[in-house]
Amino acid sequence: MIGRIKAYVGSKTKLATNTLEVEFKLDDKGLKFVAGQYIKVRLPNFVDSNESSMREFSVVSSPANQASLSVAFRMGESKFKQTLSKYEIGTEVELEGPLGSFTLPHNQDTPIVFICGGIGVTPFLSMIRFATSTKSDQKIYLIYANKSENDAPYLNELELLSKQNSKFSYKLLYGVIKLEDINVATNSHSQAMYYVSGLPKMVLDVREMTIKCGIPEHMIRVEEFTGYNNADVELEIVSKISPHMPTEPEDIKITKDIILSALDKFAIVSITDTEGNMTYVNDEFVKVSKYTQKELIGQNHRILKSGLHPQEFYDEMWNKYLVQGKIWVGDICNQAKDGSIYWVHATIVPVFNEFKNITGFIGIRFVITKRKQAEENLLLISDILKQTKQPWFMMNLHGKFVDANQAALNLYGYTLAEFKTLTFSDVTLVSEISNIKKAIKSATDNQQSFEGESIAVKKDNSQVDISYTISTYSKTGTQTLFYGFITDISEIKKRDKELENINLMMIGRENKMIELKSQIAKLISQMDNKGSNDGLF
Repeated sequence: MIGRIKAYVGSKTKLATNTLEVEFKLDDKGLKFVAGQYIKVRLPNFVDSNESSMREFSVVSSPANQASLSVAFRMGESKFKQTLSKYEIGTEVELEGPLGSFTLPHNQDTPIVFICGGIGVTPFLSMIRFATSTKSDQKIYLIYANKSENDAPYLNELELLSKQNSKFSYKLLYGVIKLEDINVATNSHSQAMYYVSGLPKMVLDVREMTIKCGIPEHMIRVEEFTGYNNADVELEIVSKISPHMPTEPEDIKITKDIILSALDKFAIVSITDTEGNMTYVNDEFVKVSKYTQKELIGQNHRILKSGLHPQEFYDEMWNKYLVQGKIWVGDICNQAKDGSIYWVHATIVPVFNEFKNITGFIGIRFVITKRKQAEENLLLISDILKQTKQPWFMMNLHGKFVDANQAALNLYGYTLAEFKTLTFSDVTLVSEISNIKKAIKSATDNQQSFEGESIAVKKDNSQVDISYTISTYSKTGTQTLFYGFITDISEIKKRDKELENINLMMIGRENKMIELKSQIAKLISQMDNKGSNDGLF
């Protein structure tokens, strides 16, 4: 849940060349976050015409520490960062968050490869610290690139973490990350999730190289550090599109042939003036938007607004990034001329002249509608499973729980965080464990579901009768986890017991009746015999 709290500068540590870590002390409530998320820091008394008083930073500390959290950053020319770096210990700031979903997957059986440059290591370090402190089974491999050893923060700690955590290893690089570096990683970790963090150009380059090495796009997650106002960085990424940057807005047309030859076959490309009005669109843009080129030229991109995003979304893109000379990257939902909706992943790059003044913008987009629909379907399925009244759970191949819905948590009496620290043995009556282990082994060997009944042990040590169905989940032929559905049969068992008692009682009564009939028959027989004897005398 996103909140806003007051915090205080607790300490400041120089990490590397022009790199600072700031620790914020929190109040008693703290700020609960997940490793990899980021926060917004607001400096109450900061006023500058070119910069906001609030800035985003990845949290570098572990969520295991509730008393404080830390951020780290390169100083650069930012007056915001310079002001923060000069704050005395105890100075009050405001924190907002947590924000973002750049976090570890719930399934600890999925290996992770982190790739970052420089200060992009911060979200990864938070995850590695947390995984180490919680003794997670997550296998993590880090590729960490810097200009030089003096520019690389946290080297000593990474070495220490690799000794403390047998599941974590890393490789240091000095200079630009190359295709062969990625290829070595993908050959060894072909089934891993890939996380990329750093400046926009580095992230874009590494993502492309990772895809070239055979990793599917849905297995790659990225986080870009866009808070570094370095015109050279922006120019460098634009140079991949056009080696000849225009010097005047009307000269943008000279890049048309270059752009078309490189991008027209697979990308949606547009060029706009400084007001965002389109001066060029390629054939793919026309095809996807269903407008003619004549209808688009001179129009603002507002013509494609779907209404899905709030105005703040576009205001932030324009005011916080583009007019500030920064690259904007994100997903946008557009509406075509015929009213149909389509999603694009967009990179919008400011174009500079020789005086470093913005003369226009180049937009490069890729259609991701199917991916978005798949994500929405998965979210829908996830929501349905989460909300269903049928208790269900997932556990890894070692029997440790990795997820459960609220119905299951209510049944056992745990929170999700508590439940994920347990194995099935912790919530099963001891006498039942061996039978379940045999069933699990049989299901694993035969890749089949199994059903049974057991006695579950709740958090308060009370017991409940359950029936269960457990199945294995396989990905690309490899079993990765178990998922199961549970039914509380305690009431059924109770009724069965009552029926059993009634049956026993009825059987007892029936036996009594048979015995009584036998005694009556015997008595009558005796009386008959006596009457016969009286007649003879």
